[in-house]
Amino acid sequence: MPNWVYCNVTISGSAEDMVPFFAAAKKGGDRFFAHTDHITSWGAFTDIQLELLMEEASSFQQKNPRSFSFHSLYPMPKAVQIMPYDPGVFSETLESNPAIAAFCEKNNVTECGYSWEYSNWGVKWGDCGTEINSISETHLCVYFETAWGVPQNFFEKVSSDYPAITFQVT
Repeated sequence: MPNWVYCNVTISGSAEDMVPFFAAAKKGGDRFFAHTDHITSWGAFTDIQLELLMEEASSFQQKNPRSFSFHSLYPMPKAVQIMPYDPGVFSETLESNPAIAAFCEKNNVTECGYSWEYSNWGVKWGDCGTEINSISETHLCVYFETAWGVPQNFFEKVSSDYPAITFQVT
């Protein structure tokens, strides 16, 4: 069980600058659920099956009703989503199945979902227990929890995507 970090974030900017941020925050999935965890025989997958699985990757997410989620603002690539989430299973899969190794090379998949989250967000699992405390045209105050640390990498990426908006994490 992880140690949880409690984050309060105030996101503010002009109404004009907040419009694209709110649109992006609402568009994606709320949480990613690796439906691939139930697959026990990765060795049987072919490149065609992987392409079909990637087409279905959006079904691995719940729709976001909240106006904020890591997956909405900085989504995990679909090609990473369909791979095993666990680093050990991912490595074994690459070694045991040439079709999966070729698929990963073709789609530039170099890490599993667990590693991707740490590399790109600075935490695993993204935001959990997320609550919108207040929202207006010019600000969003949101509370969420993350496992083991502050999502520094996530906020560096999102703040570079929206340079006119201020992100204050406490």
